[in-house]
Amino acid sequence: MKPPRQCADKVGCLESTHPENKSVPEPSSTSQRSLMPAASPPSPAWSELFSGSVWPRLLLAPGLAIRWGNLVPGVAAIAAFKAIDAIPSLIARTTDVMRGGLLDRWAQLSWYEVVRIVKSVGAGDAQEMGRAASDLLCRHPIAPFRDHPFAALFETLAGLFITAILGGAICRGVALTMGSHPPRSSLSRVKYAAGRALSLAAGLSLPMVLFLATLLVLAGLGWVTMSIPYVRAVSSILFGLAVPIAGIGVFLGAAVLAGSPLMIPALVCEDTDCIDALQRVLAYLRTGFVKLCLYAAIVGAAGIAAIWLVQGAASWTSSLMSQAGLAFVTLQSGRPDESPDQTTRLALTIRDFWLSAPAVIAGGYAFSYLFCSATLVYLGLRRSVDEQDMEEIWLSSEVAATREPDSEVGADDD
Repeated sequence: MKPPRQCADKVGCLESTHPENKSVPEPSSTSQRSLMPAASPPSPAWSELFSGSVWPRLLLAPGLAIRWGNLVPGVAAIAAFKAIDAIPSLIARTTDVMRGGLLDRWAQLSWYEVVRIVKSVGAGDAQEMGRAASDLLCRHPIAPFRDHPFAALFETLAGLFITAILGGAICRGVALTMGSHPPRSSLSRVKYAAGRALSLAAGLSLPMVLFLATLLVLAGLGWVTMSIPYVRAVSSILFGLAVPIAGIGVFLGAAVLAGSPLMIPALVCEDTDCIDALQRVLAYLRTGFVKLCLYAAIVGAAGIAAIWLVQGAASWTSSLMSQAGLAFVTLQSGRPDESPDQTTRLALTIRDFWLSAPAVIAGGYAFSYLFCSATLVYLGLRRSVDEQDMEEIWLSSEVAATREPDSEVGADDD
């Protein structure tokens, strides 16, 4: 009788020889496999729908826009725009420049054309959308330069630098917040943007400059081919060159509408120059255009709701101030047909200033929301295209040098 086989691994031998530990052979036939119950797929947890996604972070824009560090630059921008609008009228001693100033008039017309574009998209009217986009980018910007060139040039340059500096400060604050960096004061961020004012202004205007250059080429072509006597009948044949040039203008116009809001976020998030920022934005538009439309729809819907609430609260506040606060006050001296005296005029001016304060704050919130949402959309596109986290923000030595103490007024953005 042979001795039993010795096993060096007693535990392994016990597990392999014990009848309860023997592995059951897998069914070989397909019919036997079909009789076995299939395991149900695991149900997704709610956290999986939000963790790592971009769209929930886009909904942070209304809350970021109302933070003190972002709202103050927005209010300052609206106040500066109103002051710029009044300067040409004060210099010329007349009010026929345009009612409300060039910037105010252009903002109203631009908003009207944006509403036209949204309505035409909803109605599926491509021709109306094209006409509205042409009015927004061509007719309304050119009209002030044709009617009042010096006032238009002054207000355009001043408004461009104010938008670049204060908008850049807001974008920088949002980028630092998303990156969980220590908060900077509003003054520190304005200093950061002011140090890059030329680059920010160039980046903001570069797409529009390219589009306007195309318009100038079209205008020159039309003048040469259609304005010269005796040869216009022949030279008008060359006006057919306007077809490809206008096609290039349509492409540049679409790039202006879609890419201009992303230029300042690209500059402040990457701390780069305007050429590199333009290349980044164009690459993101080419690769992630569908996601850009989706992100724009999300921030647009949230912005309409948030700005509507803020504008309604501002209008209500002004109404209460004028109706209840001045219910028993009559700012009139002498007979009703007489003009008020100097003291009364001063009181009326100060009263109008305070009555307009809620509207200025509401406009500052809209300005802040525009750049907050643009920054979030840019970071979302960068994550989708380059697979770079939204928290990754370039911090240069200049930012560290301009950092203010957190205890300074306006340092806490929460």
